[in-house]
Amino acid sequence: MKSLLLALTVVLSLGSARASDIIDTARANGNFTTLLTALSLTGLDKALESAGPFTVFAPTDAAFAKLPAGTLDILVANPEVLKGILLFHVAAGEFPAKKLLAQTSVTTLQGDRLAVFATPKAVQVANGRVVAADIKTTNGIIHVVDEVLLPSSRSLDVIKADILALAQSFQGQGDADFSRQIALQKLVAELLSVRAQAPVSDRLSLIRGCWQQVWGPYDYRNNNRVVYPMLGVDYIYQCVFDGYYYNVSRQYKNGDRSRPRIGMLRGKYVLSKTDANGLDVRFTKLFSVKNDTTQVENMYDLPPFAEAGRLQNRLRTLPAIFVRLFFEGGTLRELYTDESVRILLGSNGKNFKDNYLYVMSRVK
Repeated sequence: MKSLLLALTVVLSLGSARASDIIDTARANGNFTTLLTALSLTGLDKALESAGPFTVFAPTDAAFAKLPAGTLDILVANPEVLKGILLFHVAAGEFPAKKLLAQTSVTTLQGDRLAVFATPKAVQVANGRVVAADIKTTNGIIHVVDEVLLPSSRSLDVIKADILALAQSFQGQGDADFSRQIALQKLVAELLSVRAQAPVSDRLSLIRGCWQQVWGPYDYRNNNRVVYPMLGVDYIYQCVFDGYYYNVSRQYKNGDRSRPRIGMLRGKYVLSKTDANGLDVRFTKLFSVKNDTTQVENMYDLPPFAEAGRLQNRLRTLPAIFVRLFFEGGTLRELYTDESVRILLGSNGKNFKDNYLYVMSRVK
């Protein structure tokens, strides 16, 4: 997390030692002419010169230029609509990058919640990304964003369908340059803006169950973003129980597709003390089972047998002391959960840049 914060934090040099408020700071920067004009037209410039404090997600002139032709003219002709959009960019109170990264949303002065979540490459806010953070002023903080932030007008089901379709198109593909995760993060932020999520402690009953990975990490052992050749990418499941869960996957010995088997990694989880949406995980056992098991119809039904010590056709079992040599554990940050879809970020807990987006669908 520290490296991301350092990358996002900028020093604003104005050629003057005098501290400035939000409006004066934006004016001195020179890249917010359109924003300042819009604030003046709606009278919000005076509000942002008051004591505050405020956090402003400020679109640059280049961000406004991305709007479809004629959009800005329409907004200028409808100042109340324009005012609502501008208020969607402002939150009461100070949300520096460190605090922002620990949240999934902030409430804006417009009234809607602005979805927020961090990825290794950026902090996503609604449909935009923070490109410069923590510009300090006398009455708050400015975060520069690369898009004009807009409340979503699309339905929850439509957004979910788009996420699943895009994730499905990525299935079986690695993500060494983060391009696939970044493509998904914009849709996930839109989803979170439409349906805010309760803390994970209130969602545990919804999280329990078995989920199939539509897209996510394909190399757990080496902690990179390529595809582990022994892993069957179409058959990856996570089955969550009360206080523990199992990752269940099809695997192929030495990458030989004619030699399938089933791998089962058991983890214990507790509520994170530092993240309201986090589950801290440590791994306790690793099982390997012959693929010809007759105990169950579906491989994701095997965990209860492993938990009860009645797993048949077992090839090997590694206890926790050895498992932790290969699997570090870390934190699962539960971004979104409903009856059919689960989206989370997984981190090894040591280095914030080593985290992965999972898109999952419920199987039972």
